[in-house]
Amino acid sequence: MRASGREWGRGWAPTHVDGAAALWREVVETARRARDQIERYLEVRYEQLHSADAVRVLTDLYRLCGEEPDERLARDALERFDVERVRSLPSSERPSSIVWGGDALARLGSNPLEPEGFLGEGRTGTWRARFSPYDRWLFDRVAGDLLVELGYELDHGRRLLRR
Repeated sequence: MRASGREWGRGWAPTHVDGAAALWREVVETARRARDQIERYLEVRYEQLHSADAVRVLTDLYRLCGEEPDERLARDALERFDVERVRSLPSSERPSSIVWGGDALARLGSNPLEPEGFLGEGRTGTWRARFSPYDRWLFDRVAGDLLVELGYELDHGRRLLRR
């Protein structure tokens, strides 16, 4: 998100950890408020899509959308969007991870290619290497309580700064 904010996402993507944490918090809390007002709701953690349970998670999502839970389709989707496979493709052949529509298409006129470097590492836990102690403290200050509510452990970045 921070890299997008410095390049093609200027205007919507934050460039600092506290802004990214605030936007993440806003999106998650908005979705969670909606769950009491809608018939179908399912929370999926990114880590679940990188687990041995990923096929079941996707078939649950198909069911939620009113589709037949198709394990073959789920396996195909996981393979199609496998980060290592996608990275090996020329940019023009990569499946877009952004669904462009509505106002964006009206302004842009067509589906733009994702900028070089947009595709992340595609692994869980990469924040540990990318976040400085200060970044960890900032994220904790803005959204740490929500992380705990969602079942994640805090990094305890505050302790790193108090020494």
